[in-house]
Amino acid sequence: MRIATSKHGLVAIESILGVLKKYMDYKPFDLVELTHKSGGPWSRVYEEYMNNTIEDSVILKYHDVIED
Repeated sequence: MRIATSKHGLVAIESILGVLKKYMDYKPFDLVELTHKSGGPWSRVYEEYMNNTIEDSVILKYHDVIED
């Protein structure tokens, strides 16, 4: 409910539903392979045995939403 009532809640819900629809038939291993590919946001912050956060700016930059 918190998302729905937030400033951009309806846009967030539409985005979440779109992602679920697009990837709902993927198997877990396929999703891991997709999200952990070399050069992606995960590979840029990964350090063994660390619980690093992928900052939003890294994700946005990867998807060409923002520039350097």
